Amino acid sequence: MRRSDREVVGLTNILSILDKCDIMRLGLSADNKPYIVPMNFAYEVIGEKVYIYFHCASKGRKMEMIAQSNTVCFEADCSYKTLKSDIACDWSAEFESVIGEGTVTVLTDETQKINALNIFMKRYAFEGKPHYNPHELSVVTILQVSVTTITGKRKIKKPANVASMILDGKSLAKEIEANLYDRAKTIIAKTGVTPVLATILVGNNPSSVTYVKMKGNACRRIGIEPLKIEMPENSSTDEITNQIRELNKDESVFGILLQHPVPRHIDEQKCFNAIDIAKDTDGVNTNSFGAMAMQLDAFKSATPLAIMSIIEHYKIDVAGKNAVVIGRSPILGKPIAMLLLNADATVTICHSKTQNLPEIVRRADIVVAAVGKARFVKSDWIKEGAVLIDAGYNEGNVGDIDLENALQKSSAYTPVPGGVGPVTISKLIEQTIEAAEKKFHL
Repeated sequence: MRRSDREVVGLTNILSILDKCDIMRLGLSADNKPYIVPMNFAYEVIGEKVYIYFHCASKGRKMEMIAQSNTVCFEADCSYKTLKSDIACDWSAEFESVIGEGTVTVLTDETQKINALNIFMKRYAFEGKPHYNPHELSVVTILQVSVTTITGKRKIKKPANVASMILDGKSLAKEIEANLYDRAKTIIAKTGVTPVLATILVGNNPSSVTYVKMKGNACRRIGIEPLKIEMPENSSTDEITNQIRELNKDESVFGILLQHPVPRHIDEQKCFNAIDIAKDTDGVNTNSFGAMAMQLDAFKSATPLAIMSIIEHYKIDVAGKNAVVIGRSPILGKPIAMLLLNADATVTICHSKTQNLPEIVRRADIVVAAVGKARFVKSDWIKEGAVLIDAGYNEGNVGDIDLENALQKSSAYTPVPGGVGPVTISKLIEQTIEAAEKKFHL
């Protein structure tokens, strides 16, 4: 960043700008590969010195590199609260920013860490409810940046060599699971009942077997019980719906999932519609879809719900934006289009009969790829600054977007793997726990 792009401001203006900011990007250059880490932050002034605190529950590779460095750069924008966006903003816009450099310290003293966390709680209005346990302070990392250089207003333009923001689904899924663990414990303590999520697996599709295993492991981590029901490949639609009806009557089962895809001879939608909507925690019943589309109380399709959770978590503003959904499946393409529409996006749904697909995608601020074809969406279809949501997972650990070549044009993207998938599983379990809470009026 050139000094001519910046305007030095005084301490009073600095604090005024900081107070309006929501998310700060903290980063440094390593091996000539700049990257940006979006983080919550808090700050305090001691004398004439400004200290900025960054809080994280663990240290990944990037965080470790930052912690070990001497000097870091930072940037926070007032646009975040008003536009409800993070790095996926209009890069050509001009808005007031706090940018600068400082020396970084990892706080190890318990008193200092508690002080910094209290500042966080006050800033983010946790109403006196700490989001940490004092006995777990050892696993909380607090970075303290002592500001040495700070500047103000400038025009934001994304440099070609700056990495796009990674919409990390793994870390979000861990946060969701931590919350669900506490909710599951409360249900069990108050009712003596351990909620069960039942999954019906028809045949032995290797990918489906793996997905079911992953869901079972997540259930156990959170503290609910997975129930796997395996049925032969040649099972009939009636046999599957009869099994579903038995689960509907089972008082211990709070969520029912029919693993997709099923063998071609099965009427999948008929099976979906046999699921009691009170237990339809994957949101596949047509009644659930209709209620969701009309913004009524209903369980939502897990993958579209995961996508919206990622968008919300990373503060990506969709209101008024052009969102293109590629794919029209009843459990992904159609419901994510409805959820985006309900969030005030301008939505276009594309499919196998769509004409001039590349041209339509080039107009998209947000691209959701859900076609099930490896690298189907090409890099030259993507406009500069677009948000890329890749809901595909194909052989070779690749998604439906050619991310390798497209991500540099994006402002943010979901990686494959580690993007939408982990959050989908956590949202499926979240809705199962919600079903139990509704039944027991908790």
